[in-house]
Amino acid sequence: MNSQHTVVYPSVVHEEGGMEISQTSLEMEANSDVFKEGKLRLRCLATIFTLYRRSEELELTEDTPRLEPVMGQKSPHTGKVLFGAHNVT
Repeated sequence: MNSQHTVVYPSVVHEEGGMEISQTSLEMEANSDVFKEGKLRLRCLATIFTLYRRSEELELTEDTPRLEPVMGQKSPHTGKVLFGAHNVT
């Protein structure tokens, strides 16, 4: 992962319902190098000294383009070859 394409935004703290809430954001440019076997695992860990610890994890799947079959599929009704959403006679 290239740190030039990663931005960690500073924490924003505010009160809501008598509780203090801290939020931060991470923005990164992800290419296929950061996906291990097509998956990217993100984990957020929140701690307050030794009093509180909570972790949440999210797994993202790499979105890769899928190629259409070269010959297409034949329609069982018309016998035409279908390429994506287009009919070819």
